[in-house]
Amino acid sequence: MGNTVNPSSQPLLGAYFGNTAPADEQNLAGMEQWLGRKVDYALIFLNQSSWSGFDSSVQWALDQWPQHEKLLVSVPLIPNGADLVTAATGAYDQHYVEAAQKIAAYDPNAIIRIGWEMNGDWYPWSAASDPQGYIDAYRHAVDAFRSVSPNFTFVWSPNIGTGTIDPEKVYPGDAYVDVVGMSVYEGSSWFAGKTPEQRWDWLMNQPDGLKWQQEFAAAHGKPMGFPEYASDFNDGYFVTHMADWIKSNNVAFQSWWNANDAFNGALQTHLTNEQAYEAAWGPGAAPAPAPAPAPAPAPAPSPAPASHDTLVLHVAEDAWQGDAQFTVAVDGKPVGGVLTATASHAAGQWQDVTLTGDWGAGAHRIDVTFTNDAWGGSASADRNLYVGSVDYDGQHFAGAKAALLGNGTASFTINASAAPSPAPAPAPTPAPAVSTAVLHVSGDNGHGNPQFIVKVDGQQVGGTLATSASHDAGQWQDLTVKLGAIDATKAHDLSISFVNDGTGGSHATDTNLYVGGMEVDGHHVDGSAFASNNASLGYDAIDSHAAVMVVNGTATYHLGPDYWHA
Repeated sequence: MGNTVNPSSQPLLGAYFGNTAPADEQNLAGMEQWLGRKVDYALIFLNQSSWSGFDSSVQWALDQWPQHEKLLVSVPLIPNGADLVTAATGAYDQHYVEAAQKIAAYDPNAIIRIGWEMNGDWYPWSAASDPQGYIDAYRHAVDAFRSVSPNFTFVWSPNIGTGTIDPEKVYPGDAYVDVVGMSVYEGSSWFAGKTPEQRWDWLMNQPDGLKWQQEFAAAHGKPMGFPEYASDFNDGYFVTHMADWIKSNNVAFQSWWNANDAFNGALQTHLTNEQAYEAAWGPGAAPAPAPAPAPAPAPAPSPAPASHDTLVLHVAEDAWQGDAQFTVAVDGKPVGGVLTATASHAAGQWQDVTLTGDWGAGAHRIDVTFTNDAWGGSASADRNLYVGSVDYDGQHFAGAKAALLGNGTASFTINASAAPSPAPAPAPTPAPAVSTAVLHVSGDNGHGNPQFIVKVDGQQVGGTLATSASHDAGQWQDLTVKLGAIDATKAHDLSISFVNDGTGGSHATDTNLYVGGMEVDGHHVDGSAFASNNASLGYDAIDSHAAVMVVNGTATYHLGPDYWHA
């Protein structure tokens, strides 16, 4: 048996951040910053293109995480071109041994997930056609890994639902499993038209759903695990209910799919889900209460004291590839979570960020910490944060100002009088309106879901997005992108760049992107109304009203002042 994954009462908290270094470490650190707690591990994947790709990917994948001590490693049971019959003979064991040696050198107690989602039909180790072959191959892989380190923890992890085979039929046995895992996704493309309650009921009660996992794991004396879970419904319902389910059961670990590649689950682009996740898993979150046969009613809690003091920060930013983010602490105690500036310093704009608390009169230290500095090599390709002044209970402190040109903290000491000046503070300059685009997209995903980035006037906004909607199946997906503060008196170029073209000769084997249109601040833009284009744009007879991107490149829409701020 493997080592204990998590000896404490709380499950390990992890996430998937993508496969691009060095952004992964930065994204993990960013999540720790806004969540306010440590992320225990990162989920990573080894290559499945071939045995040579598998072998070479192990050290490469580990090297992406030089600063993190624990990983959950997804190990392909076999790569493309291999087969379960041969794997079941032990012919591939040396590949497993060499991978185990490299992983053990990084962490001899690593969590290993071998041949996951075997009840689906999307991996070369799909078990439906050869259930016994899968079981024998899985056992060979576990034995090979254990020959290197007896302390690995092994996760057997089907996808939620029966799929192409009942997962119980391919269970390799208690001696080869430490954790019964499951991948759980709530996707808008297959739950369209369902209420949150209906979606949760299906995830819970379908054959081989969450209740099945709970009962099966308990029957075998194993904890549960959730190596991958996410939702692209931005309503927080799935996040909250999964958290309650995890906290009230024997769960060893759980990792959110915090990326927008194969599935659009990134919390930073689903803000309601992010808020629900922070409420469920942040430092102030309470664990689910332990069940009791007949609990006495809890006394009514005393009402929380009202917040009597108001702190107003006047801030601005230089935005490049995203807005400046920062945190605030008063007398060493964080307040308000991760905050974002959108006012353009270069344009002379300022915005007010208001925080409340019970701090009282007297001297206080205000710490403003800039957390996501970025530098592209020039003044126009830079991200900075500016603090112009501070107001405390109506008292103005003009000296509390700083230019944060790199990550770090500006500290201000203010001395607030018990009786604020009766003169009202001058009306703050209103924060500029933030523009939003809702993109209607779909794709051909023969080489993976199409990915793209969005730019306004040449400056990227947000991260890399992806669509899982199948164009051939007539599906479309709406993705919301915050564009930042836009000067509504001028025209602006909004560009969409396709970045992961893959060709195979047909829709079924290509990766292509279709932009069917968008809503910009409530105004509709037809997908084919691009102002300029390059070789990225092809023509598809069935989609004459869409920008059809068949190779990497950009479609640019020139939008006049009448499009902005409806």
